[in-house]
Amino acid sequence: MLDIFEQLHTISGENTYYLIALNYPEKVNISYYQELFQIIDSSTQIKLLLSTQSWREHLIAYMLIMSNYDNNFVEAIKHCFSQGSDISPQLAVAIALQDRKQALNYFLALIESFQLSNKSLSAISKSIGAIMAVMPTCGGFEISIPKLNLDLDNFNTGFLVACHHLNFWQKNGWEDNYHS
Repeated sequence: MLDIFEQLHTISGENTYYLIALNYPEKVNISYYQELFQIIDSSTQIKLLLSTQSWREHLIAYMLIMSNYDNNFVEAIKHCFSQGSDISPQLAVAIALQDRKQALNYFLALIESFQLSNKSLSAISKSIGAIMAVMPTCGGFEISIPKLNLDLDNFNTGFLVACHHLNFWQKNGWEDNYHS
């Protein structure tokens, strides 16, 4: 398997370039991820990144997918999101922008079935915050949340990070790529 971190370092000239995308996507040179997308082995590499336990690998996979406007990874992203990735706000944005109708149904079913309930309170809260941020993009303007205990600080973090990434990607071409 290709060392994705080393390849991104070679392209960007920075060891931890991927970290910029965590909270400051507007400072990312998207062309670096587009170039990396051309170098990687195949779509299998991206799916492998999403299947690990490492949020760092999830973040690189997210940036590869989003910067290349590739909507062929919806199922892999949903699986990663449902497993409780630390970058759940970013993944919620990817799900929402790739297939809005499918995303709406997925998020509603996820909340109703408590599939996030085996995660920590902070992880659940962050994911729910992210879902609330992207719901209007998916066409969801009303939602009922079953009785949930939420950590409002993490809910707010998830909401704000998702809003920030959603705004960034909509300004950078995803708004025109309506897939549903």
